[in-house]
Amino acid sequence: MVFSLIGVREEELAFRKHEDLRAELGFVDMNEMKRFVKSDRFRPYFETYAYAWILPQQKAVKHVGTSRGRGPQFITVEERMLVGERSGSDKFSTPYPDKSNWDQMDHCAYAMYGICRANTKSASGLFFNKGLSPAQINLRVWLLIKYEEYNWAPSRRLPPGGTRDPSAESEPERSVSTQLLQPSASTLQQASNTPQPPTPNLPDRSVGARSGSVPPQPPTTPPRLTPPPPPSPEDERLARIRLATNFPSSAAHNQEIIQPDKWVEVVQSNNQKLEFDRDVDEENKDSIETEILTNAQIMAIENGARKFDIKERFWKAWLIDELIRKGNDVRAFKESLELAGQITTRIADHDQKAWFDKVTRDQGIDTIQYQPWDDAAAAEFDAQQSYFDSEDYQREDLEDSCRLLHIPWYGDKTIFRMPGMNLSQQLKFWQPVAVKAIIEFCLQPHLRACFLADYTGLGKTWIIVSYLLWLQKFREDIPAKDRPLAKPILILMPKALISQWIKAIDLIAPNAFEVYKYHGDTRRSKPIANERTVMGTLHHAHELFDGKEQRSRAIIISSYTTFAVRHGPAAIRKHRINKLAMSKTEADKIRFQADALWEGSLENCFDLVVNDECHLLKSLSADVSNSVLWLNALRYIMISATLIPNGISDWLGYMPFAEPFDADEWWSERSLAEMRFRDDEDPFSVPDEHVAAKLQLTVRAVKDWILTHRIDPAEQGFRMAKMWKKLVIRRTPQSRIPFGTGRKIADSLPRVKAAIINCSFNEEERGWYIESEKKLTGQLLVPGEGTKPAKWSLAVQRKLLLLTTWISLPNLDEIQNLKSTNMKRTFDEERFFLEWFTAHTKPSMENPGPLLQELLEGAPKLRALLRNVRSQVVRDQEKILIFCQLPAVTVLLVAIFRLLAIDCVTLGAYQQAEERDAVITAFTECTDRAQILITTYAVGSTGLNLQQMCWRVHMVECAHNLGVQAQALGRAVRVGNPSAVVWMYEYYVAGSFDSRMIWRNIEKAIPQAMAELNRQIFNGGDDAGDVTVDLGEWVFKEGEMVRYDRIEWNEWDRPHILSPHEVLQYILLQRKGEEILL
Repeated sequence: MVFSLIGVREEELAFRKHEDLRAELGFVDMNEMKRFVKSDRFRPYFETYAYAWILPQQKAVKHVGTSRGRGPQFITVEERMLVGERSGSDKFSTPYPDKSNWDQMDHCAYAMYGICRANTKSASGLFFNKGLSPAQINLRVWLLIKYEEYNWAPSRRLPPGGTRDPSAESEPERSVSTQLLQPSASTLQQASNTPQPPTPNLPDRSVGARSGSVPPQPPTTPPRLTPPPPPSPEDERLARIRLATNFPSSAAHNQEIIQPDKWVEVVQSNNQKLEFDRDVDEENKDSIETEILTNAQIMAIENGARKFDIKERFWKAWLIDELIRKGNDVRAFKESLELAGQITTRIADHDQKAWFDKVTRDQGIDTIQYQPWDDAAAAEFDAQQSYFDSEDYQREDLEDSCRLLHIPWYGDKTIFRMPGMNLSQQLKFWQPVAVKAIIEFCLQPHLRACFLADYTGLGKTWIIVSYLLWLQKFREDIPAKDRPLAKPILILMPKALISQWIKAIDLIAPNAFEVYKYHGDTRRSKPIANERTVMGTLHHAHELFDGKEQRSRAIIISSYTTFAVRHGPAAIRKHRINKLAMSKTEADKIRFQADALWEGSLENCFDLVVNDECHLLKSLSADVSNSVLWLNALRYIMISATLIPNGISDWLGYMPFAEPFDADEWWSERSLAEMRFRDDEDPFSVPDEHVAAKLQLTVRAVKDWILTHRIDPAEQGFRMAKMWKKLVIRRTPQSRIPFGTGRKIADSLPRVKAAIINCSFNEEERGWYIESEKKLTGQLLVPGEGTKPAKWSLAVQRKLLLLTTWISLPNLDEIQNLKSTNMKRTFDEERFFLEWFTAHTKPSMENPGPLLQELLEGAPKLRALLRNVRSQVVRDQEKILIFCQLPAVTVLLVAIFRLLAIDCVTLGAYQQAEERDAVITAFTECTDRAQILITTYAVGSTGLNLQQMCWRVHMVECAHNLGVQAQALGRAVRVGNPSAVVWMYEYYVAGSFDSRMIWRNIEKAIPQAMAELNRQIFNGGDDAGDVTVDLGEWVFKEGEMVRYDRIEWNEWDRPHILSPHEVLQYILLQRKGEEILL
């Protein structure tokens, strides 16, 4: 048989047998599927339906020689379920409903509701975190109900002994094509003359139902039905009369009797049906289609109010559509609101249905049309990702890596679990080779730092913990007398990641290390796992530095800020002023000079320091960078997915960590003579095997031969790539192990479908914008004084960004002071935004249309965002993640969503750790709360795992750089996202300050793009000895970049050959995705 499902987001699910249904539902085999239908998450709910309706109906028709009616269609049952639970009703969610007047649709809807809730609310549920819409879940539950209903047919139901009921086998099986009405159970009892079994109670549980309970539970095993004696012809005639009287439309007495060898039990819903062939005749299978409600139709059915009510999803979507359609036309919009508020009196009854039907149809259409995600889109994404998948920074020796890490090797069946790891944990297949690479880096005598720069979401924390496990085992294998002095390991990170690191270590290797938290104190912070808290300030004489062997197992975890405050320039300045009686002027002059005799100095206390999100150390003039450099550790492991987010100059900040201790000696006259290398010669011009290539790791080489202005950005990136090969491990989703033919990392991650939305001002708005921007741009550069250079005014830049988001936002910011420091106070006031409006606006939460119209005037990006929110959040009930640059924009978005009665939450710098954890939990675990999470790049772009229920990321404002944007997107593009694709939407206004920032970010990213580029894709593997930039010859042809030698050109019409810089510009621009013009 074939049964197919059509109508969920244009998808078609077709199954020719139960095995296909099993695969679609995600069961590993049929046994697991059978176990599920017998489990507490399905059977109790189904049996309430079976005992209330199926069995009595079977008995009612048994003596008549007909089969049961085919019952209601899925779309009707789903509608009954939605109506029973709308507007606060609890017809199906109440623990003990009154079923006295229920018909078949009610009983079936009751079972479907319970099964849906039990399998979406709990982490053990079949549909939990699967990324399915309510309509898709309802449909799958319906199929399971039909599957089990088929199994409950008398000919297939087994008695308690485990063998088929012989009486059932001896009776001829008959199938009829009947259309029974949906009578109540009491009517069916009268027709069958059989009492209905009582429904036993179910123990109270908190799964699924809104009230915290589930429907009553019948016995787990259906009772064996004792076959009645064969009916006499008179009994059969009377039964037919009773059946025809009670169910006149069934015409049971006129149905044709089907012979057993041709038997097919059919469950039909009017014009749809699901078939299960008993004989599995492949040649005679019917193709059946089952239509389901669209999300827009569900939204309309749930609408209990026939006039405007902002609490209803239907009216939220309608209001957003009207705001977009009417724009700034106040009068037309007011008329629409008046009509919606009085629709029951202003439109005749027969026209109301037509009006609601038209609105429902319109709501089913996305007002912004995107290219679909298909095989072509997936191939394009893979191709773009492969451009920056350079094998120069990768490893493929998986078997050797496993042996080094003491992981037994069984080929494809290898379980990548190291000794000391928790039994429930194991590495991904790409992680052991990274651990081996770090080991090799750290064993090189002249290399002080290595960089783990894997793409976001590839488990860098797991790799570091695995390396520490290996390091501990390596130390244990050294004879005790030969071991170096035992020292703890220091791991530094942003404050927001402390909890994540402590939990990860406790999860991966719970008994391998002693973890100490060096942040806060026990009075103000609760334990995260099994860590201890270091009280006070560390110093040389602290017990953690006593050299005892157990200290080699100690891991100290701290934040950059905490460490800088206690051991950085600010702390030593205070010491010099207060303890050494030094003047402030004198102390400021030597602020960045370390002092090994200072009690706060931890110089040489650590052999290994791990710096997570190391791009925070790129500024050499920052207290944070200097406090870490003063440790003078033997090895630094630097972790970041975006090493040089602000441009090539960022790399100079890392060089003091990586530069060998004897680097100055390498540039001495004697050393250069030994290497036969001149002082003014370019160290990046020599092959990697040349002895002078080690000079590339020095600060002098970077300053003189990379950062000089005479070198093109593409050449800068090429030279940096030569250095990276010596100290960087970096993989992307397109990486394979082994190279070329092995498994691809992307198979474990969702892909990305990007779109950049070009929003436009109308003519009046553009005039306002140009006038305001002109005033601000003249103040953007602040002239320098004396020898000081001119600098960029961040305050003016902030105003320009606010202006691009909403023309009135800079003025509102000045009045309301929408800074992060005031966000807590602002959000505590539920209706804080009402004071933004003048008295003539007459603010109202019940009818927020006029307020929203005023907020959207001069805000094209927000109008575009709401069009997506209407489809994704309001209609389809998906969760979305929104990133902003400035807290003021976060405040504005919260105001808009509160006016629309959409549940949104924020992550901000004003929140305590416990408050952030609560927000993250609501967004990642609660299906009916926190539909939108709004945060800034500064707060939310790193260290958060938000992929559990979110696959749509909106960038309302331009990030500072492409690296930060990639980090932000990585909050959803992670292992464990239930969706195969994550959608990214970037909003900008053409011709605005916003658009210039986007192009500026592309220019800043050129050097890193060159360093990461897989040059073999572009030059065919010929890299000119790896000493010059060669990306092949590329040209533009009809807007596309193509190889010069693949197009026939006229001799007089030769095109411009693109420079490497232009090639990279094009590639980076293409990664923005399709452009949508609004």
